[in-house]
Amino acid sequence: GQDEVTGLFMAVRFEEHDRAEIGFAIAPQLWGTGVFGRTIEVYLDFLFNEWGVKTLIGKTQVGNVRAMGAMRKVGAKVIEETERNGHLEYVWTIER
Repeated sequence: GQDEVTGLFMAVRFEEHDRAEIGFAIAPQLWGTGVFGRTIEVYLDFLFNEWGVKTLIGKTQVGNVRAMGAMRKVGAKVIEETERNGHLEYVWTIER
């Protein structure tokens, strides 16, 4: 139905306003439908052109194949490997 949550895209701008941390989630029933690709284009355009962000940071757990694939799809590069709550995660960056 039209009242179902289909996904979430979030961004938090750092004090130096040209950087932001991003996160996103898409409902499993929409995986592989192309919704992510169309939505991320609008999302990144907004962050880069409306917010004036130059660098985006995102994090994924090392074993989360879908999230890692999504980050690669948008051209993100791994810049660091860290640990949070006992889980390894990658820190990614997307440059304007």
